[in-house]
Amino acid sequence: MRGCLRYAFTNGHIKINIGESLKADIPVTVEKQILPRELEDTFVNLFPEEYQQHVIGLIYTGTRISEFMDLNSNWETDIDYKNKIVKIRETKSLRQKDIKAGITYIIREIPLLDPIAQIKFPLKVVKNQTINKNFNKVLKKMNAEDKNLNLKVTPHCMRHTFITRCDELNINETASMSWTGHKTNKMHRRYKHKTTKIMVEATETLMASSQRGDNLNTDELQKKIEEDKFLKELLAKYPIEIVDKLLIQYDSIESLRDTLYENNRLKSQNSTAISTAVCRQDTKKEGI
Repeated sequence: MRGCLRYAFTNGHIKINIGESLKADIPVTVEKQILPRELEDTFVNLFPEEYQQHVIGLIYTGTRISEFMDLNSNWETDIDYKNKIVKIRETKSLRQKDIKAGITYIIREIPLLDPIAQIKFPLKVVKNQTINKNFNKVLKKMNAEDKNLNLKVTPHCMRHTFITRCDELNINETASMSWTGHKTNKMHRRYKHKTTKIMVEATETLMASSQRGDNLNTDELQKKIEEDKFLKELLAKYPIEIVDKLLIQYDSIESLRDTLYENNRLKSQNSTAISTAVCRQDTKKEGI
């Protein structure tokens, strides 16, 4: 409804856009499933070959289907293979003042993961309905072969899959929100300053996890997950600007973590030594 009203307002069909003040009387909650990693290859391979790359693209970019199809049309300018960056043209976050100013999209950047780098663009141009139809066919076949599976995913669920995998890898929200374009007013203010060092660390973790099949280095990935778990804990305690300065100062998460752990160990030892000394003084005073 809001989209229709925004379109009508933008094209001069209505003078006032009441869509901004509309609220749903009944909250609707729909459980969103994700695609389990262990089912990914089976799921993708059941699609006709001409659509398999589209599915991989949705899984490893976290984009909306319209955004990925737009990337397919502008891949020559929007994919930077050298610097491993993909530019996504986002229209959903446009505000009325942006539209009035003639802004047609906002650019957000995501890492160019290996599965995306291997896609041979341009892909076949397909309608959303065609992708949805093929999703339903694949799900029907998979659920028929395994009665206990009950897998229910849509193209948009690939976006949920991307976000969930980021969370499972302990990637900080600063990075994942930047890649997906998710923002509320509160979160937008909190994550407005996207600092380079934190984004680099998050990108390296996502890069390590995006290898498919035998190319996945589990030892390297586990190390990155542990490092990002520590980084996530820091971001929960301290402002992002402070954490980023610490990372720049110590050059790596591992160096910063070792330093902080050593400082905490020394503080603990000093605290124990002080307590022991105080206890001894009290004992002398009492003549024990």
